[in-house]
Amino acid sequence: MNHSAVHDVMPFVGRFPSWEAFDVARQAHCEKTLTMYVCRNTVKVAVANKRRKLQVPDNWVYDRKVYVLSEQSDNGRATLLIKITGQHVVHSDHPVGLEQWRMYSQNRAAVQEHPYLTHEAELMRRVGSNKKAARAHIEYLSGKVCTMKDMHNLYARLKKRESAVRSVEAERGQSQRAFNAADMEAAHSRAQQPDGSRDVRVESVLQRFVNADVENHASILSGDDGSNEAICVASRAMKEHFRVFPELLLLDLSVTKLVDGHTRQHLHGFLSMDALGNTKPIFVALSLTTTPALLHRICQDFKRIPAS
Repeated sequence: MNHSAVHDVMPFVGRFPSWEAFDVARQAHCEKTLTMYVCRNTVKVAVANKRRKLQVPDNWVYDRKVYVLSEQSDNGRATLLIKITGQHVVHSDHPVGLEQWRMYSQNRAAVQEHPYLTHEAELMRRVGSNKKAARAHIEYLSGKVCTMKDMHNLYARLKKRESAVRSVEAERGQSQRAFNAADMEAAHSRAQQPDGSRDVRVESVLQRFVNADVENHASILSGDDGSNEAICVASRAMKEHFRVFPELLLLDLSVTKLVDGHTRQHLHGFLSMDALGNTKPIFVALSLTTTPALLHRICQDFKRIPAS
């Protein structure tokens, strides 16, 4: 690309093999000169090819793009025009101050698009930190500017999501109570059924759990004789917590007795600790025994969770 009418100290010149390569070079130029270009107009290749003999491949999609500065020049004209054919660029940008450049939305901390920053802000909101302290913490973690307006929008979004979760949990609680009442009415008849029927019921409950969310995980580990030895479960919320805090800190084992007083169940809980020191389960398994071979199979099932 040829260069003309340049008014800054670092002209943006060059030829680029693709629009993607141009975008990378444009972003680097903006960071060096503290400028910000916004794409104002585009012309598709399919439209431009109708008016020329030299045809441009369709995979380029765009024949030309027009960029303008966020801070317009005095004459108000478009400041950057890039064409595939003709190789022409009119360049008339001007630098701004560092603080002003950092305040552009493209250069601020994208809290709502970053799961870790959103999680940190949610933790500070739950412990009672004000928005000013949360903003300072986000700026420290990201190294970018975070305005109070960004924090207002984020807190409003978190409150809206929390209200939605509460309403969903309330509906689930009502349906669960109705479900438990129906179970109590049929408890005696189920107790008289053979073990095979109970296994079918367990599988149907786990299938409903998996169908409730595509990221929910449930598996049944069977022994050589075909009996069920362990049930492993991990919800979507557990997976999200593990993605943010991927360090496994504790393996908890709880033993409970069933109604008959003889059979004991072993609950294996894989726990992870967040930034505030709170431990949350990220994977649970229920079994009747704790043999080394079974524990190894449970751990192998847990290792498949992060990739799912």
